[in-house]
Amino acid sequence: MAYYKRSLAARPDDDIMWMLYGNALCAAERWEEAVTAYEHAAAQKQVLPEVWYHLGVARMGAGDFHKAVEAFEKHLERSHDVEVLVLASLCLDVEDERGRSRAFFEQAMRRDGARAMAYLKEYAGELLEAGGPDVEADEAHKGLQQAVGHIDEYLVERKKGSKLEKGGRRPLSPKG
Repeated sequence: MAYYKRSLAARPDDDIMWMLYGNALCAAERWEEAVTAYEHAAAQKQVLPEVWYHLGVARMGAGDFHKAVEAFEKHLERSHDVEVLVLASLCLDVEDERGRSRAFFEQAMRRDGARAMAYLKEYAGELLEAGGPDVEADEAHKGLQQAVGHIDEYLVERKKGSKLEKGGRRPLSPKG
């Protein structure tokens, strides 16, 4: 951290150094400080596209889900990443904005349904690992386990459908 602070003191307009400093702060789970570092990087003339992604992730870590979505939307202006669409959807779910959440999720599914579901599985797995001691966490734990099972089923079905398409077989038309 001292290296980044020294470098930024010498060159406070170095957007790459601000981003790298933010990355180090995120790794240390110092979310609020990371947000500040990424905001410095985002305020520069030439903003690197990944700054908006990192800023969104740091804001999620800090618990500011609405602001995370704002950063993800900025990222999506330059790069339509499935992971970012899924993250924005999850943030809006936390904020109980189901309509907007669904719109982001549907975009992710249209772009790459298998990857969108794989990202959801990854995030659900992380939540399962985090766990929780109370009864509500136990119910959430069961729900997440079921969700992972459904995602696995979806991915298997998707893979089967993909193999059929590659094998030259076409699904039957409604007429037979």
